[in-house]
Order: sequence, then structure tokens, then C-alpha cells
Amino acid sequence: AMVYLKQNDTKRSMEDLSGAVLADPQFINAKLEKAKLHKRLKQYPEAVAELNSAVLLDPSPALYFELADLKLWVNDRAGADYAYQDAAAKFPSDTTFGAWAAFKIRYTQDYHVVLSL
Repeated sequence: AMVYLKQNDTKRSMEDLSGAVLADPQFINAKLEKAKLHKRLKQYPEAVAELNSAVLLDPSPALYFELADLKLWVNDRAGADYAYQDAAAKFPSDTTFGAWAAFKIRYTQDYHVVLSL
């Protein structure tokens, strides 16, 4: 899938990623890459669904942050707030979260998200 993506063959890449997820529904990296590809193709509902599925299987800070970022991308402020708050509650000692939130504030000027934590 990644080779096809580097060749800009998004159709074959999506087919491979979909096959990988079908073969192993708990293949987190395939779900993440599939979500990123959906985002690239502007298939936002599919991207959100794939990331939601990944977060349910692996509630890691990295996946929560990907989900929050995607929700900001599609202008779902409430969904992004929820993802940020959920990540902060589940991972209160994760210093990555604070650095990531500071980065998002600096580059998006979206203070509301972090101030609501």
C-alpha cells in the first residue's frame, strides 16, 4: 500500500489498506494509514470513522491526537474538544500532549480547544 502511495496510485493503495484491515480488523497501522488516505482524498467521514475505530482498539495518545487533529481539519470543534479532553483525562502525565497542544495553538491560533481542558 505504501509503495502505491509513493507512486501516487491512491486507488491501489486504498485497495491494499482495505484488504489489510479486512484480513486483520485489529491492524491499527493499516487503519491509521487508511484514515490518512481518506483525508487526502477528502473523504472526511470515512477518515473519521476509520480513526474512531482505531482509537477504540488502541486508545493511545497518538491516535487521540490524530483524531482531534482530523476533527479540527473538518471544523468539528466539539468533536476535537471531546478528543482532547478524553486524551487529557486518560493520559494526564503524558508530556507529549502538552507539547502537541502548544504546537496546535501556535499554528492554528485555536486557543478555545486548549482552554477548554
